[in-house]
Amino acid sequence: MICGRTPYRVSDAYRQSYPPIPQAQARLGLTTITRPQGAFYSNRFLRKPLYMTIIADAGSTKTTWAITDSNDGSTIMARTSGLNPAVMTPDAITGIIAAELLPVLPSDTVEAIYYYGAGVVTDLHRDTIRSALSAIHCQTIVVESDMLGAARSLLGHKPGIAGILGTGSNSCLYDGSQIVSSIPPLGYILGDEGSGASIGKRFVADLFKGLLPAEVIELWQDDNALSMGEVIERVYRRPGANRFLASLMPLIKKASRIEAVSDLIRDEFDRYFTRNIDRYGRPDLPLGFTGSVAHHFSPWLRSVAAAHRHPLPAICPDPMPGLIAYHADAKKI
Repeated sequence: MICGRTPYRVSDAYRQSYPPIPQAQARLGLTTITRPQGAFYSNRFLRKPLYMTIIADAGSTKTTWAITDSNDGSTIMARTSGLNPAVMTPDAITGIIAAELLPVLPSDTVEAIYYYGAGVVTDLHRDTIRSALSAIHCQTIVVESDMLGAARSLLGHKPGIAGILGTGSNSCLYDGSQIVSSIPPLGYILGDEGSGASIGKRFVADLFKGLLPAEVIELWQDDNALSMGEVIERVYRRPGANRFLASLMPLIKKASRIEAVSDLIRDEFDRYFTRNIDRYGRPDLPLGFTGSVAHHFSPWLRSVAAAHRHPLPAICPDPMPGLIAYHADAKKI
């Protein structure tokens, strides 16, 4: 499994430290540059002609960009605002690319862009992203879903089952290159079993129906003390109900030492396996998960996987290292 390996290779020319944010980016005040472990910015990266490959992992909240020198594999990371063509206008997406990404790119040749993102469902969504990225002179622009990105990150070029457990949930059967089957997640009202939104929904419902012990109620009051009316307002009358429900996961993690809450978490993961993972009928295949809920609640997830006779899954909170490794390996094949 790729999980746990950081596939960044930094050449000797990068071993000297330089100011991490060029003046143009500092003036914009819009883009945060982060360094992978052991990587440094170099003036060589800014002045010597390079052939670059760009990989994007885009969510609704943030987008991470890996900009790799195709000559020696050196990589720098950039972070911009989130991109989701299902809920954002084309102008908004184009504006973020122009204002936040373009200023951090060296003015050299981009060989390929591989974009994996939330909300990439239809050809119209793909065209929206391709149009925004066309401001970068590049011959190859590939736009795919975040689910395919998760599968390639977790499983590389081997077949298996991949899952996302974050604010929402998703899953797919993967053949080592493409998704061959996917159970529809249906969103947090009709589905998204095992997600932060679904676990949060059950937690507040059990809380206000008096199904959780007094110790949990005390934790709730100490943490946010929202009344039942305020919760109903947040869920039914304001946008982003799924994000609000998922935002309760840190409290739920704190309360998970209490048996009733631990059982709730386990039951949600059991429902996720029964209604999604088990439907593929391939318990013989490797299993991998990404997402914050999978990461922070991994003991429950692994226990439920074993109960459903699946192999212990690989769990990675960040798909980017695996995506970089996948595309580096793809060039060798």
